[in-house]
Amino acid sequence: MLTPHTQILRLARSGSPERAWALMAQHGLLDSDNDVRALSLQARLVKDRAEQARLFDQSAQLYARAAGIAGAS
Repeated sequence: MLTPHTQILRLARSGSPERAWALMAQHGLLDSDNDVRALSLQARLVKDRAEQARLFDQSAQLYARAAGIAGAS
């Protein structure tokens, strides 16, 4: 059987940071102050979510440029 840490890492690698975050919460790993693996996983998930937010912002900027040129959405 896979450990929660391994399950979370697999979810993160598969592009499911929200599911990975939920699994961390379910196992109480978001509250850990001394579990190096949990802290590293949490850092990775925060980074993944930040990258997604940056891409959403980039997408919004491109849509705005298109709308400014031709009134397109």
